[in-house]
Amino acid sequence: MEKLLNILSKNLENGNYLLILIAIIVIVIFKFEKIFNSFDNIKKNKLNFLFDLEKKSFIDESTKESIQEAINNDIFRITTGIRTNKYMREKILNLYTEKNGEVTLFAIRNAMSFLKIENDTLIVEINRYDQIWSIFNLIFGFITLILALIMIFILPTTDGSIQERITGFIIGIGLLFITFPILAEVRAYISAKRIKKILN
Repeated sequence: MEKLLNILSKNLENGNYLLILIAIIVIVIFKFEKIFNSFDNIKKNKLNFLFDLEKKSFIDESTKESIQEAINNDIFRITTGIRTNKYMREKILNLYTEKNGEVTLFAIRNAMSFLKIENDTLIVEINRYDQIWSIFNLIFGFITLILALIMIFILPTTDGSIQERITGFIIGIGLLFITFPILAEVRAYISAKRIKKILN
């Protein structure tokens, strides 16, 4: 670890920011499995705790029902990535089954913010404002993405002090973190629009 820090420090002094970025990405990729396994173990431990709790004789029936619902919600969230209640869960599964996979669970997960239940029916609620906001997010998202790439890859190669180049690099990373949620909202709108078209 000390050798790696020395190499990164040397490259930082020489202004090799691209090499530093690649090294950081490689480190994150190798450590990603451990990080993922840690989160996965936390989820499994929670489920095991609920399974064990459900078997306890001193738990009354109404509490057991709540535990079973929590288990079902967690399993549904782990398998689909969708966090919701029992009623919405049933409607989502009905939609998925009725459309024979034409509407995927991935698309439903993306469009969750636009899904509503009205008169016991699952509907997609999109208005003119959502369309305008989606176009704005798409434009703004691409602008921030381009700026981020310039800050990360181009600015460090230009003339300037180390402090300016490091600042630019950090701003670029920050812009990336801003960009992803913005483009995720655009993806949500596109998924919702597609589902609505299929439902209609």
